[in-house]
Amino acid sequence: MNYEELAISIIHYLINHFIKILKTTSRTSMKKTNLINHYKNLLYMVFSQEKPCIHKTYYFLAKYVEKTIEGKKYYAQREARTLELIPVFRKRLGEELYLLKLHGAESIISRTSFLLAGINKLEINPDLDYILEYLDKINKILLRPVPPKAYDSRLLELLSPGSKIGVILGFSYTWLVTNVLIEELNKKSVEIELITLKERLEDNISRETIKRYIGSKDFRIREITLKDLHSLGNNYDILIILNYYCIFKILDDILENNDKEQLNDKYLLVFNPMHTPIGETLGNTPIVMTSKNIKENLRKKWARGDSNPRPPGYQPGAPPG
Repeated sequence: MNYEELAISIIHYLINHFIKILKTTSRTSMKKTNLINHYKNLLYMVFSQEKPCIHKTYYFLAKYVEKTIEGKKYYAQREARTLELIPVFRKRLGEELYLLKLHGAESIISRTSFLLAGINKLEINPDLDYILEYLDKINKILLRPVPPKAYDSRLLELLSPGSKIGVILGFSYTWLVTNVLIEELNKKSVEIELITLKERLEDNISRETIKRYIGSKDFRIREITLKDLHSLGNNYDILIILNYYCIFKILDDILENNDKEQLNDKYLLVFNPMHTPIGETLGNTPIVMTSKNIKENLRKKWARGDSNPRPPGYQPGAPPG
């Protein structure tokens, strides 16, 4: 799968993802004609772009769906269930981490970040069955050594007191584990800043909704635009990225050879691409990996024969050489 094929495959996946949201939320109430109209509208948003762009497609489709009756119902269900599960997850995860520490286990932060990556999956059912499955599997997941695709989590382990971390928040339900990871990082005496996007999506934790998740805890909160992402890493020792809008933006930059300041060891992407085109390319496992190493993994895969990466300065339609 080459650069263009990967981008198109991800966009195709996103269309199916958002159509599935509309279908599963109203299996009996939606008329077939309405679903077809939704599908036409989603396709129009894709084809109205000059060239395939993953992060813009994701944002436009998500904004469209959240304004529909079906989308509002879907996101309301997810948030209500998330708020219900936060104390359950905190208690269970806290108990498991306590037992691990009691038995002298190492890499607690790496194990927790891998758990967070697993939960940060794009496609979750409205009833959060996937999250409940993770609740049942917490012990088994935490007992496993950190796999290669999450090896960059060691960067969090190596942070020294006084280090500064930024966390770009994403889906509401990721707070189930994010809050526990932050508690573990706090024990290392690092400075933590929570970051939200001005480009608000209904299912993401925003500056307006953040108090519902953090309660009375005192966190530094910063609001940025997507344009700030390129230079944001200069403000932190590590920038943890959970937000898919940002993840897709970085992936677009990689595919377009638009590296800029992003592709370094400060940008730590934490997400689960399993059963998506990204997973087929990078490996079907949760990922805790720097943007630089994601690019290197893609290059190695293409170098093995899937396709050759574009040369620096590549322009669509330009002659080879």
